[in-house]
Amino acid sequence: MPTQLSLSIPNNRPEIRKLRNIFDEFSQKNQISENIRRDVQLALDELVTNIIDYGYNDSVEHTIEFGFNLSEDCLTIEIVDDAAEYDILEKEDPDTTKSIDEKPIGGLGIFLVKHLMTDVKYKRTDGKNRVTLIKELTQGD
Repeated sequence: MPTQLSLSIPNNRPEIRKLRNIFDEFSQKNQISENIRRDVQLALDELVTNIIDYGYNDSVEHTIEFGFNLSEDCLTIEIVDDAAEYDILEKEDPDTTKSIDEKPIGGLGIFLVKHLMTDVKYKRTDGKNRVTLIKELTQGD
């Protein structure tokens, strides 16, 4: 049973499907529940889309790296990119008391990631963003 997985994708949107397929295969082989898999997939889709759409201001191909580590009780994912510095933990949560008509378009993705994951960490080292997602496997999966 592979409990670790490393992969890299270029910074273009069609590659998100490749990431999704590889993670699905990893999840199935490791018997990760559908609920956990769906939460992680949604978080990955959101973060990688943001990196690709907003992180780079050039047309050069960049690499986004992923490391998945599965333990008995949690899945840890590290995402490393050389995009513009952006600490997702500093993004204020949107006002969820406003009606849908009063809310600006966008801005819910990172909020969603923070709520889907058990823990989210960020650090910038060596000119790279490093986001760590932790998802407990025992949360009513």
